[in-house]
Amino acid sequence: MPSSSLLEAALRAVSASVRAIGLVTQHPLGRVPCIKPDGSPVTAGDVAAQAAAAIVLRRELGLEGVVGEESPTSLEGPDAEAMRALASKAVVGAVGGFDGDPLEALAWKAPADARAGFWTLDPIDGTKGYRSSRHYAVCLAHVDAHGVSHGVLGLPTLVESMDLSRIGEPPGVLIAATRGGGSWLHDPATLAPTRRVMR
Repeated sequence: MPSSSLLEAALRAVSASVRAIGLVTQHPLGRVPCIKPDGSPVTAGDVAAQAAAAIVLRRELGLEGVVGEESPTSLEGPDAEAMRALASKAVVGAVGGFDGDPLEALAWKAPADARAGFWTLDPIDGTKGYRSSRHYAVCLAHVDAHGVSHGVLGLPTLVESMDLSRIGEPPGVLIAATRGGGSWLHDPATLAPTRRVMR
């Protein structure tokens, strides 16, 4: 598998997002949704996952930000303050500490300029699955002038055998792909590639 600092940073970012979600789900509010003005649900897990990835990418690559779904105002409603506190605590735990409010990372937005390259993130793809303790994914991609150059999927509830009857068993699956390099399964604990899954 080709070595790439972008890929390594993406693996660490998605791994931090998955850890943040895992910390959030230990709390009763972890899967409770708020409804955004556009009518879509958002959870403390969504917010924590995006903030964790943005922090790791900034630390690793000095990035301005990411193109993502969530913002500092994503969590609204009666439980919003408790949900923000839960998400903040999870982010700090997942990224190994942070000075200041970690949810400010949600405001670190990058322009979607393919000529310069940018990162785009879906913090929890499959919110319904996440809310019901089923399957969901953390999806991160780097886009440049030629399209997607790097992509990482964190599938915390899927086992490597891809046996859907075993959803929820640890440690989950981490899949990474690079343009021209194929896709590989990675060990979620070490981030090392374990086997090629597609050329």
